[in-house]
Amino acid sequence: MTYQSTLEPCCLIVHPDPFVAQDLQDILISAGATKVDVVPALADEVRGNIRIAFVAGRVPDILSADHVRAWADGGVPVVVFDGDGTLTGPGAENAVATCGVHVLAQPFRTEDVTRLLRELAVF
Repeated sequence: MTYQSTLEPCCLIVHPDPFVAQDLQDILISAGATKVDVVPALADEVRGNIRIAFVAGRVPDILSADHVRAWADGGVPVVVFDGDGTLTGPGAENAVATCGVHVLAQPFRTEDVTRLLRELAVF
């Protein structure tokens, strides 16, 4: 499967739950996003002008995807969801920083997302 965004910078949400994706999309738009693309799964190949990517799934799969590594290496903030605390537990901070990704605990609050967007200076 190939997902391709237009040339306009977009925020990408990869999440299997449409309700969670919609909540995040609403938060991004209210924070200043002009284009938000939502896909249910991390495609084999994702192209386009990605401003920030929020990605749900198995963390090892996310971190081993070539395009995710290319985004992080190219300065695109990649945010992974942590629903079970494995990325926010003791010692996880260094592991995540080494991978070049950011963590958003799930369930998340609007304030959590807007704080992260401010810290990353996305908009």
